[in-house]
Amino acid sequence: MRSVITLVTCMFFSQVYGQLLKGKTIGKLPYLQYTMGEDRLGAAKMTYLDTSVQLVIMDSLKDYYKIQLAQSQLAFIPKSNCELQGVFTNTGIRVAGNSRVWGDSLYDYVTLSLDARLPYKTTQEIHNNAIVVDVYGVASNTNWITHLTTAQTIRQVWQEQISADVLRLHIELNTTTHWGYGVYYNRNQLVIKCKRPPTTPKQVFIAIDAGHGGSNSGATGKLTRVLEKDLTLLYAEALQKELIKMYPNICLVRSHDTDVSMIDRTLLLRAVNPTLLISVHFNSSGNDTVKGVSTFYRYPGFKPLANAIIKQVLADTDLKEFGEVGQFNFALSGPTEYPNALWEVAFISNAEDEAKVVNPAYRKKLVVAAAKGVTNYLTNFAVLKNTPNGKQKKSPKKK
Repeated sequence: MRSVITLVTCMFFSQVYGQLLKGKTIGKLPYLQYTMGEDRLGAAKMTYLDTSVQLVIMDSLKDYYKIQLAQSQLAFIPKSNCELQGVFTNTGIRVAGNSRVWGDSLYDYVTLSLDARLPYKTTQEIHNNAIVVDVYGVASNTNWITHLTTAQTIRQVWQEQISADVLRLHIELNTTTHWGYGVYYNRNQLVIKCKRPPTTPKQVFIAIDAGHGGSNSGATGKLTRVLEKDLTLLYAEALQKELIKMYPNICLVRSHDTDVSMIDRTLLLRAVNPTLLISVHFNSSGNDTVKGVSTFYRYPGFKPLANAIIKQVLADTDLKEFGEVGQFNFALSGPTEYPNALWEVAFISNAEDEAKVVNPAYRKKLVVAAAKGVTNYLTNFAVLKNTPNGKQKKSPKKK
């Protein structure tokens, strides 16, 4: 009862006196949105956040709180991911401390000292292969950034005060593509944890997600009435059998016809920490003439994986090209911790595509092509020290 009274009192003061409220992030996967607008995949997410991140709340709008990130930037957060904590009284800009760049046996890290858990957003740059982190409500007061030689993947880090209350970290990488990174707080210290590329096939850990499942049957075939959830599991299992010939560590997000929520899938993937994720789906359209294979990705640094898969499938099969789709607002495309691609094998709303994908021989052809695409991606960007079967490459003989 007390918490309800406090919430009502806070909203009363906010609306009548125009005061801002203080909140913090809660829940399994709190996130910010750009708008309250939604489509079938939900509103476009700005960023995932750690828990207990402090937020400045401007207004209550249906199922969302309107958030002030900076003087010129707003966001929205579902009420289920935010706990009100009273009237906001701190009107000043917080000051950041020093930064440190270092590495351990598995990862590279960037840390930024703060006096509170403040909201942040990350983006990927591809022209110089960098991670950009904007921290809101803070100004730089640092005199230095300490770089240790234990860092292997991070080339350099520098800061930029892009506005009075937004501090930007530029993290430039030595790798030729993005291999993933996580952002979280260690007490009040912001940590960006950067993944290194695998150097041997044994270090490669591939996760395969069979889309839908259980009560979520997905699309239905035009002629055979096959359910998408059944096809995705068949293809995920076949792809696992093909990839395990080259890489010993493969896992299926689901291996049975069961309900697994997007939050639970994401948390499972975060726990197992794969090198990369392939999510298998089958497309559908109200226009039964639409057909072809497609791949989807959200972040530009993860496009090479999606490109490698569709390129090889088109080369090795007679499926038409529906295309690559970037900036895709799919839940499993949201995490930044690992490269991920959504493979829409074909349109089962199209009779020609459906006939191909339900054929076991054609299924074999498709998964072999997709597996070859994954290997091409790993070979081109991971620079594996030995071949997929584990045998060391022989140096060419000198003439």
